[in-house]
Amino acid sequence: MTDILLISSSLEDINIAWRHFCYNDYNASATTNINAAMENLKSSKPAKVVVYYCGEDSEGFYTLYHTLRSDPATEEVPLLVLSDVSWQKALSGYVKFYNTCILGISVNDDKLRDMVKSGARYGFEKKSAAFGRAAPKRPFDHPGLKARKER
Repeated sequence: MTDILLISSSLEDINIAWRHFCYNDYNASATTNINAAMENLKSSKPAKVVVYYCGEDSEGFYTLYHTLRSDPATEEVPLLVLSDVSWQKALSGYVKFYNTCILGISVNDDKLRDMVKSGARYGFEKKSAAFGRAAPKRPFDHPGLKARKER
């Protein structure tokens, strides 16, 4: 059973995604509060994958991403984003986020299960030296956050 932490800025969004995680082989918890999410991730039995449901509001996503990646205890946690169609292209095509996978909210259950399983086992980054990609040393060095800061 994979431990999942489901986060969104609204309880309504969590309820939409909760159905998938309740009826499949997950041990899920949920929150709308980033501080509570960070406490969960720093606990003795943290979630293996964070799933952020990004509805129409992307501000919560950027705040969560910055908070996750700026803390040494959580900088390597895999982040799976279920994104509204209007944000899916922007988040996945134009900005490169570290150890993050962006999927549409209409993703089928099999694909979502495979991505969660992959994230829990290996993360979403290629660990090979050929890719040469490592976690940013400082959160503001991350290209996704630079793009957001410059707007």
